[in-house]
Amino acid sequence: CGLFCNLWIQGCQGLNGNGQQSSVVIDEGPVTLPSGHTFDALVVRQIVDFCTYLFADCSGDGVAQVHQVIHMWVVPNLGTVARLMSEQEETSETTFTDLQEIDAKYGVFPPRSITQDGATDTTISISWDPGTVTHHIDGHKVYWDTDSGNASPYAFNSVDNAGQVNIVGTTATISGLTAGTDYFITVTTLSDYANPSSGVTNTYESLLPPKSTGGSGPLPPELGATTTGGLCTPALEVSPCQPAGFPCVTADKIGSSVEFCWVGSGDACEATYSIVGAATPEAAGNFSTVVADTAGSTCQTFDPSETYFIILGEGTGGNGPWGHYGM
Repeated sequence: CGLFCNLWIQGCQGLNGNGQQSSVVIDEGPVTLPSGHTFDALVVRQIVDFCTYLFADCSGDGVAQVHQVIHMWVVPNLGTVARLMSEQEETSETTFTDLQEIDAKYGVFPPRSITQDGATDTTISISWDPGTVTHHIDGHKVYWDTDSGNASPYAFNSVDNAGQVNIVGTTATISGLTAGTDYFITVTTLSDYANPSSGVTNTYESLLPPKSTGGSGPLPPELGATTTGGLCTPALEVSPCQPAGFPCVTADKIGSSVEFCWVGSGDACEATYSIVGAATPEAAGNFSTVVADTAGSTCQTFDPSETYFIILGEGTGGNGPWGHYGM
């Protein structure tokens, strides 16, 4: 076994420590990495302390002496993102300036921000900031849904729904969307690693909500965006003879009031109704609003001062066409 078959380990004589490894949280706060990502982190100080001796009673000078201080910035869901290691024979745990090793991570981290660049009735265009260190980035994956990823997994992404997304660099356009609809969008970073021994390449992906971390906002960020349009205007009239021979609009006198009831036109855009009235029906300008919104009801009772009335179908884009049937 050589000249010395046995070595004994215990705390180093004359140095702080007791021959053990210990860790303690000493601070918390944001840490900004070379990539520009800022994360909330705990600062953990780890002490590694031991000496090796030739004799079982650990007398004499140690063969090797280690009293090393390691500061680690630990981020939720990511682990240690930065590490500073002192020289091996460091006498101070707080004021050392000489370092044996520095380690700052660069990913795989999600984009720092996501921005909406445009929208149409069926598309949303976005761009994102991947950070300042990008040599390890091999692509990005876009996720979207009408619910936040913090509430449920995203229903759509650029891999499973590749035909709906055009990604160019750090920009993307999502198509096939519904007009006037709110969407929640996020982007992840992809990095390929080829195992040198097996030759197998695996793709690694950055965090997805609801897992997040960030010193100036949640990472990965989630963008809220809305498609344009979505307004719907009825194209059919509410008339007293539709279908033919059926009294779609009826009027009954109840004391000094009149109750109007009607059957909707069946137009998909018809969400509610309004009633206009006039003393004479010869011109559209003679009619004014009697009931502005029936709240979807197809019966309405009111005290009329007019003689002729028209029921109008109302949608999110306005009222439907005016019938020429006065009651």
